[in-house]
Amino acid sequence: MAQARTASLFGHLLSLVLISVSANHPSAALADVRPLKILQFNAWQLKALGIDLTKDRKERLRILPDYLAATQADVMTLSEVWSDLTKRAIVRAMVRRGYPFSSFSLQKASMGDGLLVLSKFRITGVRRSRPFHPFTRMDEALTRKRAVRIALDVPGVGGVDLFQAHMGAVGFHRDRDRYDRVQKAKLMVQLEELADFIRATATSDVVILGADLNANYQEYGGGGRFLPEYARDYRALVEGACPDRGEMRNSFLVANGMSVRDKNVPTYSAENPYVSGGIFAGIPSETEDYLLYCPSPRVSALKSEIVFRDAIPESDRERYHLKRLPKRLSDHYGVVTEFGISSR
Repeated sequence: MAQARTASLFGHLLSLVLISVSANHPSAALADVRPLKILQFNAWQLKALGIDLTKDRKERLRILPDYLAATQADVMTLSEVWSDLTKRAIVRAMVRRGYPFSSFSLQKASMGDGLLVLSKFRITGVRRSRPFHPFTRMDEALTRKRAVRIALDVPGVGGVDLFQAHMGAVGFHRDRDRYDRVQKAKLMVQLEELADFIRATATSDVVILGADLNANYQEYGGGGRFLPEYARDYRALVEGACPDRGEMRNSFLVANGMSVRDKNVPTYSAENPYVSGGIFAGIPSETEDYLLYCPSPRVSALKSEIVFRDAIPESDRERYHLKRLPKRLSDHYGVVTEFGISSR
């Protein structure tokens, strides 16, 4: 009799769980959920006319493939991979590590867009936007920063629209404790262009954006502090990209139970020696790298973390035969999110 009561109670609880899941995610109770792990990372691989323009570039490039593979991401959106030779070297190395598919554009009359996608899954289509305009800074005119739509065929899921972008940089005036207002206004225009591109070209009900937005999602309040409210330029993107579905969601905040009221976890941090000693020294520690997604009953953010924050260990000097040990993998940290995508 006791066993019967226990079984009855268990059945009742299970029914309540299924009802709750079905109410919040209608498809989740009826379909299997497949994990899809994505990495967004600014690799800071700047080389032009045969000259390395970022610190310890060669040493960081040598260790990069193993560090990327260690994240076990299914798909990677990398930015600031400017040189064609660097792109090809990374692609070759990652093919050997289980990433047979890739997408990038070659340099022509400029430095190009610096974007590189690496994938375990088949890429079925690529569409690139026009370069963002206006440039935020004069040095940005040497590049062709833009967005790209990558159509992925993910087993058990079907088509996924993966977007990638790298926005123009914005300077910070330490003496006035504020961002450059003209450059911020130009970034706003670029983010509106990105939202327009996503809205116009997305065809799947699974839409994910991996991007270096060069902007924190919270409004700056002075004194190195950010306010508990969304910044205007960030809102221009998340409110405009998928208006028929609602605002784009920040996977890191969602997966970690955070909101705009919580202190940001930066991917461009003053604690990184490459930042504190670089041309943007003094800028407030920002979240600049994002994995955002359009609301969908098929998509949830399960886990998300910031990666590549630690110093490169001394043991890597001998392991990779490095003449000089890099301080970090890049001046940026990366963000990895494991999404749950339900089958149709």
